[in-house]
Amino acid sequence: MGLYVDPNSMVHGFLRVRNGTFTTFDVPGAVNYTSAYGINSAGQIVGSFYDGTTSHGFLTEGAAFTTFDVPGARVTEARGINPTGQIVGLFLDARGAHGFVATPKR
Repeated sequence: MGLYVDPNSMVHGFLRVRNGTFTTFDVPGAVNYTSAYGINSAGQIVGSFYDGTTSHGFLTEGAAFTTFDVPGARVTEARGINPTGQIVGLFLDARGAHGFVATPKR
């Protein structure tokens, strides 16, 4: 799991599956950048993507993507996810850089 740069300088997320093959992905609406930073035992992947204006966080479960921003943030990046689905990351606002923990609704 991570990112790679293609010959056109576009950044894509990828997941290496057990048989050694790679699955690549881009968040719908991403412009030139999708990066996968964390994965949990359930296969949920988190990361960030650029939409042409700023970076946002994402969570993907299979083919379904959920995008999110910390309220009031100019930039949001999801960097890790634990087995219960809590997401950690960082965000930038007018006061600087901060960390966050997001707990999913059940």
